[in-house]
Amino acid sequence: TSGSGPYEYSINSGTNWQTGNTFNGLAAGSYSVLIREAGICQSSPLPVTVAVGPALTGTVSSIPTACPGVNNGTITATPTNGSAPYQYSLDGGAFQTSATFTGVAAGPHSVVIKSGAGCTSAGIPVTVAAGTGLTAGVSGGNTSCSGAADGTITVTPTNGSAPYQYSLDGGTFQSAATFTGVGAGPHSIKFKDDLGCISADFPVTVTAGPVLSGTATFTPTACNGVNNGTITATAATGFTGPFEYALNSGTYQSANSFTGLAAGSYTIKIRNAAGCVSADIAVTITAGVAVTGTIATSNTSCSGAADGSITVTPVNGTAPYQYALDGGAFQSAATFTGLAAGPHTIVVRDNFGCLSTAINAGVTAGPVLAGTATSTPTACAGVSNGIITVTANAGFTGPFEYALDGGAYQSAATFAGVASGPHAVKIRNASGCVSVDIPVTVAAGTALDATLSWVNASCNGAADATLTVRANNGAPPYEYSLDGGAYQSSNIFNGIAAGPHSVKFKDNFGCVSADLPFTVIPGPVITGTAASTATACAGVSNGTITVTPTTGFTGPFEYALNSGTYQSSNTFTGLAAGSYTVKIRNAAGCVSADIAVTVTAGAAVTGTIAATNTSCSGAADGSITVTPVNGSAPYQYALDGGAFRSGATFTGLAAGPHTIVVRDNFGCLS
Repeated sequence: TSGSGPYEYSINSGTNWQTGNTFNGLAAGSYSVLIREAGICQSSPLPVTVAVGPALTGTVSSIPTACPGVNNGTITATPTNGSAPYQYSLDGGAFQTSATFTGVAAGPHSVVIKSGAGCTSAGIPVTVAAGTGLTAGVSGGNTSCSGAADGTITVTPTNGSAPYQYSLDGGTFQSAATFTGVGAGPHSIKFKDDLGCISADFPVTVTAGPVLSGTATFTPTACNGVNNGTITATAATGFTGPFEYALNSGTYQSANSFTGLAAGSYTIKIRNAAGCVSADIAVTITAGVAVTGTIATSNTSCSGAADGSITVTPVNGTAPYQYALDGGAFQSAATFTGLAAGPHTIVVRDNFGCLSTAINAGVTAGPVLAGTATSTPTACAGVSNGIITVTANAGFTGPFEYALDGGAYQSAATFAGVASGPHAVKIRNASGCVSVDIPVTVAAGTALDATLSWVNASCNGAADATLTVRANNGAPPYEYSLDGGAYQSSNIFNGIAAGPHSVKFKDNFGCVSADLPFTVIPGPVITGTAASTATACAGVSNGTITVTPTTGFTGPFEYALNSGTYQSSNTFTGLAAGSYTVKIRNAAGCVSADIAVTVTAGAAVTGTIAATNTSCSGAADGSITVTPVNGSAPYQYALDGGAFRSGATFTGLAAGPHTIVVRDNFGCLS
């Protein structure tokens, strides 16, 4: 109320100052205010109290739900004090500006009102009542027959709000109030209206109509075992078609006849379009008379032939007929030909497939085919060139074939190239008649033999014996083998060594002789002499050995020294002194025993010395002259281990001991 301004104001602390003199947004309670002028002069605290206003209140009304279980009730709130704008919260939910809440479930609720000043009312209780449950009338229409699904159910609502929807037995809701195609039995219906109200289940029962029935007739099969019987079914009057028919609970068909059936018991069911199904209708198809037949046979022409026949005459059944022999394929002809002797069975089949039991028929065998066999021997034992000739007995029809020892049949009655020994032949004709084994033996010819002559080896160790073989039998040309070797056409073998041998030969027929033994006796042992010449001296190799064979042996000769290589010259030169052995060998391969011979050493070279003294002590004018003893000139001489020279006198020698070595023409050293 005093001062000149400008003023500032602070509430409760003097910390925060403002230029405005109004403080808003204060809660009820006691406050102190400070005033300051020009930021310097300040008033003492001014006490002030903010009083509490009256509590915010209001009223609430509700509209019930259409029916229990749906959330379409309404609540409306009206404030009775406070300041706008107002906001409203239902059951603790978010505040909204509208005073009306829709889509509310039946039951107790609470509404809170908040004023524009932020005042909040206490919760205002309100209850939304539930509407009345849906009701309706329900009626059911019976099925046309037992098992049919053609009953109906109709629903007529008595309250709720249209349009309605309907559900049968918990199924999908539909808009139509009538359900069709309903099976007999208990059902339940519920419906819902436009407001979402759903009724409780309404029970209703659809009564079943009468049971569908009918009759069945049959035609028998042509015979037992064929499937040509029929059954025809007829529905009883009073039932609505179209009908379907099932045999033995199988698949339904529109035709009322079943064909191709075997004899036996069956059941039929009849079903109409409404799904009505009859009980099983029993019917039995009987079998016709069995097919059989009579038999006429003709025998085979001989034992083993396959030319018998059987003719069948059918009894019962329906033509045309077919016939099967011994389990084979059926044929239209009643006669079977080309049959072997023995038991057979016939089965007759008629036009309907009726089969007879097996009809036994026996074909008798004709006489056994027989004949004879003759032989010619082989050329010798061990070859296969014998011959067998076979002849069929009279009274049997050809052409004939012949088999030897179980082999393949041939048209020729003669078998060539047969080995010696026992054999068996068979005869067979075009009818398949086969004889028993006809025994025949092919004898073996005489074994080959020969005369041997030979010339023994010329000397011991020679391989120059000769053998001549002369065949005593067999058929030329011949071939000959010595000691198991290759065969040759010549009967003379040369160059045979001494010792035991064997020869064999074979002839033009392949006959081979046994081994024919013979022994070649060796000739005398070759001998000779050996003479030697001594070496010039010990230590040189110029000795010789000369070998001379003993007369009586045939040359040319070869000579080997100390078992070395053979040479044509009988003289060995350049030999050192010592002991040697020589061998003599001729062109026939004869070899002498070792011939011992010794090459001796010649006398050692030496010499005599004549020395000339020096003229005085210290002079080097002495000389030595050597005169060789033994050896062979020309000689050479070496002084005091020096080089060899041809002069025998050494001059210009100092006084003292010296040594001289003499070497002769052959290198012999003193």
